[in-house]
Amino acid sequence: MKLIGFCIAYLLVSLNFIAQISLVSKFSGIAKAGQKGELEIQITKHTINSFAKYQLEIPDGISVSELDSKGGNFSIEGKKVKIVWINLPSEKQFTIKLKISFNDNASFPITLYQKFYYLENSVKKEVSADPLVINASESIVIEVNKESTSTPTITMHSNASVSEKSDNTSTPNTTLNKPKENPSEKTNHQTDNAPTTKVSENKTTTSSNISQDEFTYKIQIAASAVKPNEENFSNAGKVIIEQHKGMYKVLIDRTFKTKEEALQYREQLMQKGYTGSFLVKYLNGQRVN
Repeated sequence: MKLIGFCIAYLLVSLNFIAQISLVSKFSGIAKAGQKGELEIQITKHTINSFAKYQLEIPDGISVSELDSKGGNFSIEGKKVKIVWINLPSEKQFTIKLKISFNDNASFPITLYQKFYYLENSVKKEVSADPLVINASESIVIEVNKESTSTPTITMHSNASVSEKSDNTSTPNTTLNKPKENPSEKTNHQTDNAPTTKVSENKTTTSSNISQDEFTYKIQIAASAVKPNEENFSNAGKVIIEQHKGMYKVLIDRTFKTKEEALQYREQLMQKGYTGSFLVKYLNGQRVN
């Protein structure tokens, strides 16, 4: 009985120790082609002081450089950023910083995948952070909190006065203000031989006569330059991955007949932390945006 009690106590202590390992990632800056920002990764490691490695997959369209590695060895191998520590910093919690530059060919949203490896009793262990999705906007701050034994929570704050959103949840209104004609100017225009351009006030914002009822909708929650693991999105439900414009797009495996139905489901995803999710429109099974 004493041996059983000891084993149970050891198991509880071990689980509590694993639960202490966590990653909190925050991006701040201008998410726009030709601009840049800063990625901060706060690592809580408590009593772990052994060999460890941080890894970030680099998607197409961005460049990454070192800002603060907290004594680690920074390197880039292929499409991966690595920071390696022979011995982790003595602090129970420390923050590393990377510079993110968006190239001219950057295609949003951009998804960052991060992992943290460490040794415990000479056994290699791994913590995978939840995908960090960066949508195009003038200025955003995205925080992702990932603990090794709990579902991550994501909060996004936008301090931009103008932002570019890709969720297509609203249709822009186009207003055409026709200038009043001056009678004297009208006479001059009639004698002018320069060609005139007529603008129809009944022209709509789309050149297609397709009814909105003919479209179907899906919800995209992430995009990556490398094929992601579907298990990373298990809390979102069943997903599918399709290639589009040179990227792997992660979508909820469900087709909605109306935009209203899709928007209602998107609200549920946002409550689960997928604040960067947006609607994708299909026509006859083909993606149109």
